[in-house]
Amino acid sequence: MKKSLRALMPLLVVFLYWLTSVSAAGTYTLVIKAVDTAGDPLSAAWVRVTTLYGPGDYRSSYELTNASGVAVFSDVYSSIPSAIVTIYWRSVEVAYETVDLSDNVNSFVIVCDVSDLEVLTQDGESRPLKGAEVTIHWEKDIPQTLKSNTNDQGLAVFPQMPYYEYSVQTNWLARQVHDSIFNFNNSTTSYIANCSVYSLDVMVFDKEDHPISGAKVAILRDDEWEKSTITEVGIANFPQLSFGNYLIEASYESSSNTTTIQLTKSTEATLHLNITVPLRTFEIDVHAVWSDNKPMSGAKVFIRDNLGRTVSSGITDDNGFFTDLLSEGEYILNVSKNDLSKTENVNLRSNVTITVQFDADLRTYTLTVKVADKDGTLVDGALVKVKLNETLILNGETTEGIVAFNLKEETYRIIVRIGEKQREKTVELTEDTTISITFQRDFTLELLFYILTTSVVLTIIFLVFYARRLMKKGE
Repeated sequence: MKKSLRALMPLLVVFLYWLTSVSAAGTYTLVIKAVDTAGDPLSAAWVRVTTLYGPGDYRSSYELTNASGVAVFSDVYSSIPSAIVTIYWRSVEVAYETVDLSDNVNSFVIVCDVSDLEVLTQDGESRPLKGAEVTIHWEKDIPQTLKSNTNDQGLAVFPQMPYYEYSVQTNWLARQVHDSIFNFNNSTTSYIANCSVYSLDVMVFDKEDHPISGAKVAILRDDEWEKSTITEVGIANFPQLSFGNYLIEASYESSSNTTTIQLTKSTEATLHLNITVPLRTFEIDVHAVWSDNKPMSGAKVFIRDNLGRTVSSGITDDNGFFTDLLSEGEYILNVSKNDLSKTENVNLRSNVTITVQFDADLRTYTLTVKVADKDGTLVDGALVKVKLNETLILNGETTEGIVAFNLKEETYRIIVRIGEKQREKTVELTEDTTISITFQRDFTLELLFYILTTSVVLTIIFLVFYARRLMKKGE
């Protein structure tokens, strides 16, 4: 009996497998939506659904997704309640999932390995390249290529790209300036293309070593690409040039000169012309004002050249103006008063007025307090207090008889103390102001006794002297 049961066991296993398969087998409808990692639909993606028809018998069907990223598979037979879904995008497999078939109609949203690929193009000084042409290549069954131009931030965006390995090239000014491989995946969704692009500054001087404005500077690259510009204050700027060998020619009136460079980094080139060009000078007016249009008088003005050397300095007048005559060039202007300061770049090529405005809410005036004794000698170490509405806001001690405070426009009570002696003065502050406080001798009992004693002594002396004169007359 046992031997008979053992002989039937394999048949029983086959029967149970058949029974399970028959009970799970059926025809299903699959609605599959393919989206990228941002949740946006993938339109025209290939979707493959694979099911098991029988032992070792797998069969597949294909559909393209519509504009909503949806592919519908109807009447799909499977002997087991599951199917394998594979999605292809731009020839690359971007999703592979096993899904359970629990209903006659089954809907699935499958997130694919697809994201926007961003390429940031930069020159040799990490500045963005605007309008560069970026090309990406990849090969899966067939070679494929896409191109895009960078925006103002130097960014080229390739929407909905599969995670894959790409070759990235950048073209700039008719020359390829970058070529590299980028492995695009969920942890590296953006790529920085550091390009062989550099800046060239050409400085043109006369034989007296003075910069020449208005000189023509032309550059010619080794592949015949060329460009020209005019110098300003002796400098011609050629920003973001492709690498290469360049011929540089500078000319002014009847004089010219040339040189060559190999541009592999941002570079300066200098050319001297055998000519003397008179220096041009222009008037610069600096107008310091508050935001309520009141002039800022007494502001300090410093004008420095590009080497940081001070070429002009002074103080604004009662109308907030400072004026000087300077040679044509680029300067750095600084205007300051009390704790406020502003700096501006100035490109002086003609007579110019530069208005520097400060917030009136931050306006302060300088109150200078001078303290002297009865003889007019300035007193060190006098304690000076500044009160506003009986509230102490500042205090200080005189140095060489002087102490200064920066205060807003208000009415203040100034209290000065030397030892036990104290003097006060009220000041309505509407401009930079200097006040003097002099300590006279106090009228005390000691002073009164001194005066009386001195008077008595002088009276006695007078009476004695007068009595002697009378006695002499009587004789």
